[in-house]
Amino acid sequence: MRIPSILISVALLLVVGSVSAYAHAMLDHAEPQVDSTVNAAPREVSLTFTENLEPAFSTMEVTGPSGQRVDDEMFARVRKHFSEDETVELVAIAGYENMRSKMNVALGIEAQGFCVLK
Repeated sequence: MRIPSILISVALLLVVGSVSAYAHAMLDHAEPQVDSTVNAAPREVSLTFTENLEPAFSTMEVTGPSGQRVDDEMFARVRKHFSEDETVELVAIAGYENMRSKMNVALGIEAQGFCVLK
């Protein structure tokens, strides 16, 4: 008698407790708009998704008028002055600083006066 009640409970959970689930986040809003053309490089690109993204599996590509990735030219200039190992280290440091500064803004941490910019 116990097995039928378990089966009925499972069936009820499947029917009553079912909710919509999506396997991937979808782009909800973009500024500039998707596939738009701008006359000058925007100061910021903003993307809003339907749910949080997993950074390890997320990428974004910004292209110029010719379809070339915007960052290729910059990396070519960097590679003229730095080895591959130095470039990786430079990118890692820049990424860390970017993350740190965004965390400071999000947490409301103000400059402590260690570096005064004029």
